[in-house]
Amino acid sequence: MLGACAAVLAGTAFACTNLATLNLSTSMGKPGDAVTVTGTGFLANANEMPMDGMVMDMGPGGSGMGDLPTRSPVVLHWNGSDGPVLSEAVPDRSGTISVVFDIPEATAGHYTVVAVQKNPQGFDVYGTPARATIQVVGAGRPAADAARGSGSLAGDGQGTSIGLLALTVGLGVSSVGLVGAGTLAAARVLRARRRVPATVDRD
Repeated sequence: MLGACAAVLAGTAFACTNLATLNLSTSMGKPGDAVTVTGTGFLANANEMPMDGMVMDMGPGGSGMGDLPTRSPVVLHWNGSDGPVLSEAVPDRSGTISVVFDIPEATAGHYTVVAVQKNPQGFDVYGTPARATIQVVGAGRPAADAARGSGSLAGDGQGTSIGLLALTVGLGVSSVGLVGAGTLAAARVLRARRRVPATVDRD
């Protein structure tokens, strides 16, 4: 009878458990930046079942549920439940966590921080995993985009330099041509004047 009551109480406790939530100290950052994560609604000490503001001992010496693990850690993964591990934390008696992780090397974009908590049988604890999104900026700019941007700037600068050089050369050639044409015209005028016979005044 005692075992049946304990099972009912445990089921009620899980049914009343809120969904786990995550909050990040910032919504964006660069690779290497530290981000503080706080979370609520996680399973507290595996030997302590919260019920209506009370903590019920479910471990040895309590209701006889067996020797359960003392703590069930919350593991933070990068961009998926099976992604790289960022950090982990053990919930306090209220199911709250607080932990810091560094943004890993990643290209610019939006990513997901996933908080996973498993029960002793290896299944997700009710209400988990919890998720929060973060945007990687700055140093996380995609390499392809960076190369494309650099090439564009280099191309524009080179094109401008070539254009200015061509314009300068063109102006120089035009100036030389004008000077040459002026010199040739002056020479022709002098020759023409020399060929005209001098007028003799017979009076």
